[in-house]
Amino acid sequence: MLECLNGQKIGPYRLEVELQGQLRYTDQQQASLYLVDEAGGRSERPIFRGRCCAGRPSAYVPAWIDGEFIAPASSLPELSEGLEALYPGVARGLGALLPAGGRLWIAYEAFDYDGPLHRETRAGLAAKVPLIATPIGRLLFDAGCWTGLRNWDIAEGGREGPRKLQGNKALDDRHARAVAVALVGELLDFVQGPSDAEVTDRAQARAREIVPLLRSFVDVRDWEDATHAD
Repeated sequence: MLECLNGQKIGPYRLEVELQGQLRYTDQQQASLYLVDEAGGRSERPIFRGRCCAGRPSAYVPAWIDGEFIAPASSLPELSEGLEALYPGVARGLGALLPAGGRLWIAYEAFDYDGPLHRETRAGLAAKVPLIATPIGRLLFDAGCWTGLRNWDIAEGGREGPRKLQGNKALDDRHARAVAVALVGELLDFVQGPSDAEVTDRAQARAREIVPLLRSFVDVRDWEDATHAD
């Protein structure tokens, strides 16, 4: 599944997928995604690493990806300050692998590889900003996985790994429209509310970027139905 991203262009780089051993279940896969420049140089650390499952329809198991982005650190000098700007492209690639109803988890703590992406997300969650307005929430949106948003803030241990945010692919257009209406309402309330911290200011800026993109999923009848329901 993740090997489908091998060679995909991310900005001026391409992805190189390194598969890593067999997991407990034969339909699961673990891999790291590295960046490779035009000269063939490979990043010191992967930009993303995680597990995936193509799904087991017979057992009602949806396709999923569970992983983490890695804090900037690279043997490619030009990446020393700009790696995080490439995260959205990787997120879109991950989301493209998931069918309707697929699930994506992205960790917001990475221990030795903790970076601004993880710290800012934790700060936003502590400030009670909407999940989708955190940096990792925005990556879930970029991936097209913005329904069923959930904060797994109590790590369950074992195979579940670190704390993470979950987002799902919409089941169909009707599902996407219904969730978009609800999220737009939540984000509009949020941006019109007070802000007494920089983390909230930045989250409100993300919310303002996301609102018009969500509205593209919604038609006039949805807004009329939502208004009537109020």
